[in-house]
Amino acid sequence: AKFVLKVLQEKGQITQKDLITETTLPKRTVNHAVKKLKECNLIKMKHNFNDLRQRYYVCIYCAEECPSKNKWSEKLCT
Repeated sequence: AKFVLKVLQEKGQITQKDLITETTLPKRTVNHAVKKLKECNLIKMKHNFNDLRQRYYVCIYCAEECPSKNKWSEKLCT
């Protein structure tokens, strides 16, 4: 999940398909990471209004603000 979060921080807004391509991780792994990150309120989902079948994932925090050394990351690591 940390790697997926890092990619989201660098890319900003990205679709799940592009996230899979960018990370070269299996779809199931990316799905699990996204689910875990959403549960921790580190990312949010936005709809693509040009194509409602697509969703974008966005990191809620900037790279500097991301709580990487606190309870969020502890929860994420477990």
